[in-house]
This record gives sequence, structure tokens and C-alpha cells, in this order.
Amino acid sequence: MMNLSRCDAEMYATLATKDVTGNTIQPPSTDQKRCCLALQLKTPSTTTGRFSVKTFELESIQESITIWNPACTDVLGPIKSLGATYAYNNLLEGSVVDAVALTCPPGGSSNCSTVVCPKDRPLFHKGECVVPLCSNIKKYCFDDSAAGIRARQFCSETCGCADPTSQLVLAGEDFGCPVNCPHTPTYSMAVGKLACMDVPPGSPSLVAWADEVTRVSGTWPLNWADGAPRFVNSIVADGCWAASSNSPVGS
Repeated sequence: MMNLSRCDAEMYATLATKDVTGNTIQPPSTDQKRCCLALQLKTPSTTTGRFSVKTFELESIQESITIWNPACTDVLGPIKSLGATYAYNNLLEGSVVDAVALTCPPGGSSNCSTVVCPKDRPLFHKGECVVPLCSNIKKYCFDDSAAGIRARQFCSETCGCADPTSQLVLAGEDFGCPVNCPHTPTYSMAVGKLACMDVPPGSPSLVAWADEVTRVSGTWPLNWADGAPRFVNSIVADGCWAASSNSPVGS
């Protein structure tokens, strides 16, 4: 008989003998691969209910943010105020790793690998397997990609979602930043320090913002990719009034 790991022992000890319909649940045989995570999730149904696979599949970006990060903070990895991670941190880690994998070119790169990392260090970063943290996914904060959305969703503070002076162009909830970010004390304090006046044409902050819009727009549909740079450059040259008389979309 094969030896059981601690995880296997816990699985057999906590396995229910009846499902919700009263049918007997047979424990898996000892020659099958086991997945503790699947048992921890205890998904009651694949198609119905709040925690079903189907519900999560249809969950929008906004709904996901409301559930996992309503306070617009960094929720991935250790939480300073708790001295530990949230109980659902493994779900956040898995979501981040899956999103980062979508950015990988064929054959891998310094941040992508064809080697599967272990579950306790699932993210391949700079040539090694590491624990997903806001510090090692912040490079995706400004990207219009699945990895960028996950970074802004779970590392909102690091990415600048709660900072009105940040150069983050993709700061809306459709791009992953929590809807409550403009209502946080951090955001309000930053706004309070700003003068209520237009930034003058050609100012460094305005140029930096325009450069970021131009960079990000390179991944957008052709008419937006063509029109957005012309729109922001007109604001840099002529001032904020140009925003009311130009369209960011090319005709």
C-alpha cells in the first residue's frame, strides 16, 4: 500500500460520505493523483450557485473587483495589518499566474518558462520560480493585458489606482482598478494637495501622461491607436482646453 502524505490524510479524514442529493461519495483510490486545492474549494456545483464554475466563468471584471478587493489596497501576498495572507490568497496567485502565462511568447523568456513551477512558488520571474507578490508583478501595472488587469485588481495600491497623480492611464474599473479607489483616504489626501487649475501646455507631467497614452494605445484597435496620440499631443501643445474640442478617435 502506498504511503499517504499529510495532505492525503487530511483529504480522507474530511471527505464527506454523502453529497447534497444523498448519494454516497466514494473516496478516490490510492493510485490516483490527488489535488488538495480542489477539495479545499468544495465547489458544490459546476453550473449553479454563487461558487459554481459557471458563475466564475461569467463573472465580470467589476464583479471580481467588488468581491476580491473592494477597498483598493494590495491584497496579493502578506497583508501588513494582518501579518499573514488572506485565506483566499492561493486563488489570487493562481489567477495571476494564469494571466501572466498569456503574455509568454512561444519557447518562453526570462519571465516565462516551459517548466512547471511548484505550487508553493508558482510564478516564473527573472529565471526562477517565486511566490507571486505585488513587487514582482508591478511591471504589468501599466499593461493593457490580462496580466495588467490582475495586477491592478490585486495590487491596486502598488499600481497607482489610488493615486490621482500617477501616470496610470488604465485607471478605470473596466481595466481592473477598484471603483472605490477615488473614495479612499489616500486618494482624497492626494487630491487635496493639488491646485485647482489646469496644467500648463508642455509641462513635464502632461508630456509624461501623453507618452503613456501613446504607448498603451499601440495595443488598441486601429482607429483608436491612430487617434489617441493625436488627441493627447494636441493637449500637450495647446493646453487642456483642447480636450473639449477634439475626439480621441480618428475618423
